[in-house]
Amino acid sequence: MVILAAAAIFLDIGVARLTYGALLPAIVRELELSYTSAGLLNSVNLAAYLVGTLAAPALARRYGYPCMVTFGQAAVAVGAAISGLADGAISLGIGRLMMGGGAGVGLVAVLTLLFARTIPATRPLASTIAWSGFGFAAVLTGLLLPTTMVTPAGWRDLFLSASLIGAVIAIALHREARLFDGNKANASTAAVEQVFPIMSNVRLLPLIGAYTLFGAGYISYSTFVSVQMRADGLSLTAISTAWIILGVSAISGCAFMTFLLVRQSHKHLAMTISLACGAMGTGILAIGGSNLATLAAILVGLGLAATPAVVTAYLRERSSGDDYARVFSLATAWMGLGQLAGPAISGILADNLGTSTVSWFAASTYALGMMAAVWDARAFDDKA
Repeated sequence: MVILAAAAIFLDIGVARLTYGALLPAIVRELELSYTSAGLLNSVNLAAYLVGTLAAPALARRYGYPCMVTFGQAAVAVGAAISGLADGAISLGIGRLMMGGGAGVGLVAVLTLLFARTIPATRPLASTIAWSGFGFAAVLTGLLLPTTMVTPAGWRDLFLSASLIGAVIAIALHREARLFDGNKANASTAAVEQVFPIMSNVRLLPLIGAYTLFGAGYISYSTFVSVQMRADGLSLTAISTAWIILGVSAISGCAFMTFLLVRQSHKHLAMTISLACGAMGTGILAIGGSNLATLAAILVGLGLAATPAVVTAYLRERSSGDDYARVFSLATAWMGLGQLAGPAISGILADNLGTSTVSWFAASTYALGMMAAVWDARAFDDKA
């Protein structure tokens, strides 16, 4: 199950977001988009993801997990196909919308199933392995980038291939989830109404705030870093290398976070360390420009997949088994708000003030998120 969860994250988040950002120069060129439009198209994906995560607990209660994972992954597969065949902003937006909504519904179900089948002692390891799919997507994107960026239909071929992969994942997850059939989520059907009440739990405020700011920071970086590197004159080989390093670093960051999360005396620092890496990486890119893109990729990568893995582990620890789906859904929804704002703001900044300003924006959100994570670490330490 953990391998299937990693595969779902590889496609639903890694390809849908990181690969889109890496291929953005080619997409913008062929479809004649402005950076503002390109950013909004990523926001469309993330808005749909937000709606999907909010609806997931109610859908689980009504239809069950096999239906959720099948529907979610099938929607991602269809959305990837539409994206690959897009002839303009509207059709690409429809594809991005379907990929986001399917991912939002499907991943809540996938991770809930994963933890239901994992004993408490191994849940941190399962979480970090699953989220390492994020890093593998960046590595594969980097390896394919020299071909997909220069071939006229290269970016289209990649999305069409992702559609086929999504169909295979949907079938595999459906077969796996059937073993869990009949176990419906014990979440409230009024999930949307509970987005704001959950914030009344003061101990969750810092964690949710940090995760929201992470969402804005990482998606701004990943959406426009290729555009910035191309604008600064870096070769395709250099850009490809940066993406590969980002992915390898993300996988390494997950491994390191496993080390922290299994140690009672250190695990409360995991979120702070993850966001500090992102703040330093985007800050270096903002100050030094694309000449330091490789170093920036190492630092951003260390916290890229590790941060969702840490939040997933924290929430699983701080909620009951029956309540986990709702809590995870709502935490992801708040992070989705950050992701929703990030590309839209970054696109406007890139069009009006230059692509380098996106790095400053990302660094600022990461830094604020790190401060919230320090607050959370203190609260967690006091409770412990």
